[in-house]
Amino acid sequence: FVVVSGLAAGIDSEAHQGACSAGETIGVLGNGVDVVYPPFNSHSYASVKENGCLLSEYLPCTPPHRWHFPKRNRIIAGMCVGVVVVEAGKKSGSLITARLAADYGRDVFAVPGPITSEISRGTNSLIKLGAKPIQEVEDILEEYPHFTKTPSNDWDTPMDMDLSEEEQELFQLILEGNDTLEKLSTLTGWDMGKLVTTLSRLEMIEKIAQIGGRYTPV
Repeated sequence: FVVVSGLAAGIDSEAHQGACSAGETIGVLGNGVDVVYPPFNSHSYASVKENGCLLSEYLPCTPPHRWHFPKRNRIIAGMCVGVVVVEAGKKSGSLITARLAADYGRDVFAVPGPITSEISRGTNSLIKLGAKPIQEVEDILEEYPHFTKTPSNDWDTPMDMDLSEEEQELFQLILEGNDTLEKLSTLTGWDMGKLVTTLSRLEMIEKIAQIGGRYTPV
């Protein structure tokens, strides 16, 4: 998994820091990629710059403006297969991200909290509207079994008699972690029509699944 967030102070920064130490992360900014905002968040900015990816639709040196951040949230929602809201008041920008995610057909998760807590009013409202309540990371992982499934020993066999030579070649590349159209097109040298047709065949016979634009063995 790749953690995508807005590199803001608080939960955003904690998410990025955790991902930097254990995996990959993308910080989507509401200003130019060379602008550190808020200034006291320079440590998280440096960590993501060094170990992940900084992304912005704004030109370098663009300062942050209030209206940039709701626009930034649409990018976060669009890049993800699922959006997690940990804390949110009634007017939190995180609710914008959650709404956009739902509009885009993404999964929405929310951490429940006390009904008396202002910072849980938004998350509790999301749960009422159909977001999945989560208490631990396994609550998220169980929604994406194809991302976390342990490889079967059957995949180590050199040939699957149910597959054509071309399907076997493509399946082997996916087993090796080549999970995007761009990678597969480069490695096979096939035209896009042939590649998509072969991928569709592998999906139909349930050898692979496509999740979030990436292909993974089933």
